Amino acid sequence: MKKQLMLLLLLSVPMFAQWELRGSMGLNMVNMPDLRDYLNGNFSAGGSLENDFNSKIEFGIEAGNMVSATYQTGAEATAQISSYTSSLGGNQYEFNYQSYSLSSMHYYVLQGKGYRLKFGGGAGPRFFTSSEKIYTNQTINRTSFGAGVVAKIDASTAISNDVYAYIAFDLRYDYNGEPEGDGKKILYGGSPVSVNALSAGIKLGVSLIL
Repeated sequence: MKKQLMLLLLLSVPMFAQWELRGSMGLNMVNMPDLRDYLNGNFSAGGSLENDFNSKIEFGIEAGNMVSATYQTGAEATAQISSYTSSLGGNQYEFNYQSYSLSSMHYYVLQGKGYRLKFGGGAGPRFFTSSEKIYTNQTINRTSFGAGVVAKIDASTAISNDVYAYIAFDLRYDYNGEPEGDGKKILYGGSPVSVNALSAGIKLGVSLIL
């Protein structure tokens, strides 16, 4: 009788050890005011090399675990890639950068048959790396470390039993710091250039419920 009661109790307790894996690609509108002023002030050749907000491609992966019926915790990693070029007198200027983020994520979850809605956010470290060629073939490499926060709303709808189509909207602020290489920072007007970024984006992808 005791064994039957224990079995009934175990069966009546919800099992929340459900994992979600996601891969996505997104488009961000990014504002980096110091970098914008540096590029436009030095290398725009009479035009505007960068606007207040510019579109950037982002690639992301995320793993999450349902720890209760309405709460999910997980980790997200993203990579954003961008480049700028301009020409002056037959010589070309290039500035390329990659921005990487790793965030601990926490969500409130609403779900039903064939759908899942999540509202939440997170924070974590940021890593920025850049390469610059100033009208020569010599490359100047710089890096910086920082931290950032993200707020996100995402929705998933079932394609099959375990596979879901994924769409998300997020707002981010990344404190990426001031890139430096060989003891030298990017300077504009005598002051170091920061690459702190405010961005809003949309992501599309696929998630797998395990």
